[in-house]
Amino acid sequence: MPASAMATKQSVCNEPEYTSANDASIRVAIIDDHPMLCAGVADSFSSEPGFEVVGIGSTADSAYEIAHTLSPDLMVVDINIPGNGLRAVERIVHRMPHIRIMMLTAYDDAATVLESLRSGAAGYVLKGVSASELIAAARSIMCGESYVPPGLATELIGISRQTGTPVSNNDDEQPVILSKRETQILSGISRGLSNSEIAAEIGVAEKTVKNHITSLLRKLHVRNRVEAALLQSSRSLPQNG
Repeated sequence: MPASAMATKQSVCNEPEYTSANDASIRVAIIDDHPMLCAGVADSFSSEPGFEVVGIGSTADSAYEIAHTLSPDLMVVDINIPGNGLRAVERIVHRMPHIRIMMLTAYDDAATVLESLRSGAAGYVLKGVSASELIAAARSIMCGESYVPPGLATELIGISRQTGTPVSNNDDEQPVILSKRETQILSGISRGLSNSEIAAEIGVAEKTVKNHITSLLRKLHVRNRVEAALLQSSRSLPQNG
């Protein structure tokens, strides 16, 4: 598997799964207790067409309050905020699953990535990335895809294969049987392909791929594409027919 596996293609989708409340821009909230970094991230988004910064906070409580009162499309959350960033993410995703979460952190280890994904984050970006990388990751996440830096994605797959431990916590449930089409799409996800690339590869419309992915994530009991890829790498999922 290439090093870029599971790192989402950094391109804008043609039909985003999420649109902002005013259909003009993606509404972003930033949660970080370092004022200078927070200001820099806010400036990166504010300077980019198609994004609007609607809220800034510095604690887990403020993250939840902003989510509840402003309902942004995307929240950029630091793990190390007072009150625990991951707990804030869990609470937000549980109560407001329509909000996409992107972790922005200095932790570059696979274990923390895994914990973030299990908490419900759709993306994981390291502090220090360029503004263009940050925006590209955000756009990918808002297209319904997931983002993990290529090196960390490779580590996650390695851990999953060595331990046989999937991201999903539903080991006691009946084995999931995938259709031939679902198997093809899951294979594309695991190879880091975008929705449009999967659609071209298997000869269907991109909207069809999106619908299959939504159903597939629900069927596998995972929150996002990265978790689905990890689950496939740790298990041999049976195919129906």
